Amino acid sequence: MPTTTISATTIPSPASNPTSFLPKSMKHTKTEFKADQVYVSHPYVVTFSGEATNIYEIESSGLQHITSLSEPVTDYLPQNSVIVDPSRDALIIAGKRVYAFNLHDGQLQNTIGLFGTSHGPTIYDRGRVLVTLSDDTEEDEEECWILACNPFDLEPAGYSFLTEIRVARTETFMHYHLVHSSAEYGVVVGQHTSKTQQPLILHYWSPEGQPYDDSLPPIYTVEIPMTLECAESIIADYAASIDDDCFALATLETVLGSPDAPGTHQTVVRTHQLPTLETLWESQPVDGRLIHFYHLPAEGIILAIGSLVEWEDSSNPDNIGYGTWILALDVENGERKQFAKLNHRKIGKELVECDITTCVAEDGEIIVSEDPNLVFISSVGDIATLPFSKFLDEGLSSDTFSRLHETCHSSGLQLKDIPRLTVTKRASVGDGSAAVLDDDGFLSIFTW
Repeated sequence: MPTTTISATTIPSPASNPTSFLPKSMKHTKTEFKADQVYVSHPYVVTFSGEATNIYEIESSGLQHITSLSEPVTDYLPQNSVIVDPSRDALIIAGKRVYAFNLHDGQLQNTIGLFGTSHGPTIYDRGRVLVTLSDDTEEDEEECWILACNPFDLEPAGYSFLTEIRVARTETFMHYHLVHSSAEYGVVVGQHTSKTQQPLILHYWSPEGQPYDDSLPPIYTVEIPMTLECAESIIADYAASIDDDCFALATLETVLGSPDAPGTHQTVVRTHQLPTLETLWESQPVDGRLIHFYHLPAEGIILAIGSLVEWEDSSNPDNIGYGTWILALDVENGERKQFAKLNHRKIGKELVECDITTCVAEDGEIIVSEDPNLVFISSVGDIATLPFSKFLDEGLSSDTFSRLHETCHSSGLQLKDIPRLTVTKRASVGDGSAAVLDDDGFLSIFTW
């Protein structure tokens, strides 16, 4: 594809509204580029389709196409599997293999083949891609590995075992996946089962000795009980590092057999000490499942953004509605600093993405914002931002979008085909920018 720049239009914020929550200006760049999935890490935008994987750069004049990857990636892409690392001039994609491409010419630098089946999210740690794999081909047992894939510093590129776990065939439906990797390269692994009412078990393996030796047991093990009545499964859903010896963990409890019914999913946030895995605090439960999970150090906040299904009319079991919730917790003690739930029917629009951006683009440079912004994208193409400090102070009403609706930019894009729970990423928020694919697959970029 030749180098192409698409010009942008600038939509000023309403000057007459002193309480406007939009940045000083918002640019909407609508392009003729089409794709199936999109990922943004400002100033880079990566798009995926069956024909090509493309890299673009957001510039003040518009969106410029940099290159197409020398080998299109068509793998299923699990959570956190697209990584842009400008310090290594690299685009890393973890699918059935770990690919490392040059960020500016698209040439494949290294490929690391993965054996077995991948589970859980990918974790990126200073050039290492940490993945969980399992293999059930053995007759009497299943093996699970935590691997550190290094496409940069090893020659040839390859992986090292962090932990190996052998599971007897009698332990049916037992699952393991990497939860957290500490700065000292110890690993926390979650163990759960999807068929019985068993607690989540966390294991910690030290980096000392030979942690990949299956004869070496974990140094610490703790159980995390369920709190949802009638729940049948609990998993380690998301984790966020707080410091070298502490991390936050969000667990998801589920009533099996009712995948999209009200009251069948519950999220609880806890913090754990390393290496003992001691629980420091536990939050109040929140109905629904998590979408985004962050530690905001400057604000001293653990931020969780999720979705839920709830009854619109208790007398009519078929009348259910969908919503988005935002939870801010004090990182020191788990105190609820703010909570908001936006009912999509009541606010008059479905939110297809809600995220936070902690940086802004200024004169082509990414700088840490004095006040992070919550970003909202609706199914009718509205995009709005809200300073996080205002959210902490004032919250948001559950049944009106007025505080954002009055000042948001209405792009006219149709995003109604974006499902609520999907493996296809059609909307992505980066630092001071957002990328969306409309219902026809065309790419639009918003910057502020």
